[in-house]
Amino acid sequence: MMTEELSAVRKQLHSQAQVIESLTQAVHRLRQEKELQQHSISHLKDKVDQLQHTPHDSLESVLGKRMEGLKNELRNLQQQMFQQSDGDCTPDLYSSPGIVQELLESKRVLWQEYESIRSGMEQLKQNLDQQREDLFSQVSATHEIRRTQSQYYKMLEDLMNGHKTQTQDLDKARSEIQGTQLELSKVK
Repeated sequence: MMTEELSAVRKQLHSQAQVIESLTQAVHRLRQEKELQQHSISHLKDKVDQLQHTPHDSLESVLGKRMEGLKNELRNLQQQMFQQSDGDCTPDLYSSPGIVQELLESKRVLWQEYESIRSGMEQLKQNLDQQREDLFSQVSATHEIRRTQSQYYKMLEDLMNGHKTQTQDLDKARSEIQGTQLELSKVK
């Protein structure tokens, strides 16, 4: 009867050792996933910072330079119109179709640049929004992993405590069996 109990306890201990090993591997995998998630979050934060600072400044700089160039062109055109050979101070736009054409072309180019920059800004905003959503998802996933890890740690701790108790019970049962066997040998 005692031998059967010992065998059952050994099987149970072996089964629990396998469960503990499986949980230990799961905890190890979760740690690796956590490190990957943290690396990914860090990378996304860097991208968000980069998008928030760099493009805005450089777009303003490009627009500012282009506006200055167009203002200078307009000043030059105005000076040319007022410096006509007839001495008339009122500009005759129809007498110089090249100037009107240049103004219309400059306006068209400026409008195209504006549209291009506006669509670029919208694309950057969409990218930033997407990266924010990705970052939020990563943070949520990290919290879920931490919660799961905490549960696994608790299960592992409970199993280890149960294993320790069963080992102590097994040792106690062994000593009782040895004591019983010793008494039986004395009785014989």
